[in-house]
Amino acid sequence: MLEIVVNLVRKKQISAREAARQFAIPKQTILNKVNKSHTKSVGCPTRLSDDEEAKFIKVLIAAGEFGCPLSKLDLRLVVFEYLKKNGRGKINGGPPGKACLDNFLSRHSSDLSVHSTQNIKKIELRKGLMNSWNILEI
Repeated sequence: MLEIVVNLVRKKQISAREAARQFAIPKQTILNKVNKSHTKSVGCPTRLSDDEEAKFIKVLIAAGEFGCPLSKLDLRLVVFEYLKKNGRGKINGGPPGKACLDNFLSRHSSDLSVHSTQNIKKIELRKGLMNSWNILEI
């Protein structure tokens, strides 16, 4: 809705004051967007850069394909250790919270999904390993 209002004000089809009254958006917010004063995204900035998040996604996918998927707690602790080793771990004194993890997963829902673990019988595991060894030997 804000984008529509900003476009109307930029095209001078409506004044910022009138738009604020009609759409119940603060006038200063509209003017800031029209003047491009606040270009950052809404909310708290992420602790990982886009490149770092992409690397974590690759690692998570590889771990899952290898048969050792990480739990949510594991992921939070790995990210915390990564941030500590890079000098960024003292932001709030602990690992990223559940909300941070949920936001990360929602940002990358096309690449990652959460599954519950399933028990595999030993015989099925052996068959799977034997089949994979046969494939590797060929």
